[in-house]
Amino acid sequence: MKRHTLIGYEILNKSSASILRKGAEIALNHHERWNGSGYPKGLSGNEIPISGAIIAVADSIDAMASKKPYKPERPIVEVLEEIKSLSGIFYNPDVINVLFEIKEEVIEKYSK
Repeated sequence: MKRHTLIGYEILNKSSASILRKGAEIALNHHERWNGSGYPKGLSGNEIPISGAIIAVADSIDAMASKKPYKPERPIVEVLEEIKSLSGIFYNPDVINVLFEIKEEVIEKYSK
């Protein structure tokens, strides 16, 4: 499972298109954690490219707030509070601050 970051990177990074190379950066880094407990490289803090830090938050929100065959969806307000509690642990605090600036928009989108 953890190899998907490396496989995605290897596929996308071969492209000459800059947008796909940015996708490679995201694929590689979206499971890194602010405290260094993520993978594949165990990067921490500002070593994590901002693109990966942003997608890490978005991916986590979507995973928690979406219904899956193996779990029910969770209320978006509850999800956002959990994400906030992990600021500076799993997630870049600057990304979380910006997320909470647009909190109402996120709640509205998930409430539809």
